[in-house]
Amino acid sequence: MPPTAPHCRVVVTGDDVWEDLTTALEQTRIIATAADMVVSVESGLARLTAQQPTPRSPRPDGPDVVVLLTAAGEFTPDQQKRVNAMVRAGMGLLAIHCSAFFPGLNTDAPRPGADGYWSTAFNLLGVRYDSHGPLPHDTTFTVRLSSDHPITAGLDDFPITHEHYHMVLAEQRPHVLAWRDSACGPEPIMTAKDWGAGRVVYLQLGHDMRTFGEPAVRELISRALTWVAPSTRRSCLDAPAEHPVSLECEPGHERATCVEPDVCADPTPQHSTTLGGEASR
Repeated sequence: MPPTAPHCRVVVTGDDVWEDLTTALEQTRIIATAADMVVSVESGLARLTAQQPTPRSPRPDGPDVVVLLTAAGEFTPDQQKRVNAMVRAGMGLLAIHCSAFFPGLNTDAPRPGADGYWSTAFNLLGVRYDSHGPLPHDTTFTVRLSSDHPITAGLDDFPITHEHYHMVLAEQRPHVLAWRDSACGPEPIMTAKDWGAGRVVYLQLGHDMRTFGEPAVRELISRALTWVAPSTRRSCLDAPAEHPVSLECEPGHERATCVEPDVCADPTPQHSTTLGGEASR
């Protein structure tokens, strides 16, 4: 392993029994180690967010990359702000699957005040879970991949069996790298963005051990870790694409027509999961 190998900290929190955090933790650790990273594992966000950013050292003794594996665990507004500050100071963040589930900020079980409580986390990830969408909630579908981003360049679309998420994009849209076709239109599967001096990637796949047995998913995680790591951002993997990336669907992957408007309709413009529109920043 290189002497300057980036430090990747995998943070696990929450007790949602529907999520296989044990497999996600172990397999993410293996993938990060194979990507030449020094990996540590931590339960909860208390130690990470106890580090006080200062103007001279906004990321003191912190990891280069954090992998967030949460399942309805504690993530207070103050902790959200500290993680946000660390990313803006240069830390990389990879959030997987249920990490974009913010209790109360979803149509399954809405809660007054949840939008304010989770506003920093939502803006940080650039995407959040809203519902499972129309039935069935778990099918075999094709993951469509953008061809114009270092994480997905050269990779082929692939089939996977996984649960569905109906996602909501933040007003400052991330770059949609992967999606699935649905009755409500393209649903984001993977997003990426620059955020201050740092980078953020969200991967919706990761519900159970089937996911981590897929070579394509493991490759996406490995590439995402490399892309967000500060020490590897000038590597050949990070070479700029020849053409700017568009959030429009690629030819042949046109947006589907919603067949269940009451389920698919979005209440406000910021809740749109349409992949068209302004490119991400």
